[in-house]
Amino acid sequence: MKIKTVSTQLIGPSSPTPPQLRHFNLSFIDQRIPPSYIPLVLYYNVSTEDRYINKQPEMSRRLKSSMSDALIQFYPLAGRILEGQPLVDCNDEGILYIEATADGKISDIVRSPDTRTLDNLIPFKSNGSISNAEELLAVQATLFNCGGISIGICISHSIADGATLSSFINCWAAIAAGDQPNVVSPVFNSATFFPPPA
Repeated sequence: MKIKTVSTQLIGPSSPTPPQLRHFNLSFIDQRIPPSYIPLVLYYNVSTEDRYINKQPEMSRRLKSSMSDALIQFYPLAGRILEGQPLVDCNDEGILYIEATADGKISDIVRSPDTRTLDNLIPFKSNGSISNAEELLAVQATLFNCGGISIGICISHSIADGATLSSFINCWAAIAAGDQPNVVSPVFNSATFFPPPA
């Protein structure tokens, strides 16, 4: 299966992060984690009645705008870890958003997964170790010629765990669907519970 990158952009929060939230301190545990990313791929097939209606351009637009809205609540994800300092500069630089196309069907991947193909559905390689990436969150939306879409996500383990990733995805999905997110607002205070040694 051939997967081709169509566009790459940075998406920031739709509203600026307030100055009092500009710096997010990393906990002692988060500082000790080597630079790595948690990868995840979600697959969305099209229903039979929608199969011949090309809704991918609208889906793409909605994914981007809802991402920008979701980042208001998850503002550290759009920031950057300051080199040599135990904190995230919540500067709204944005998350990496890649749009790609695939000349196959989602069902082909699900039926017989291949590591090389799966690696091409996520923004960073699946071994998870990245030393030069600045973005704390990267997303790749791959549009398949069957009408389906995969969402590949890589999130920095220094700033988020599985629960945070799940909350973010639920918030993003609710906004994309036009619903009010029924997600507990995240509290970014792990440094309070696991402070760095003095």
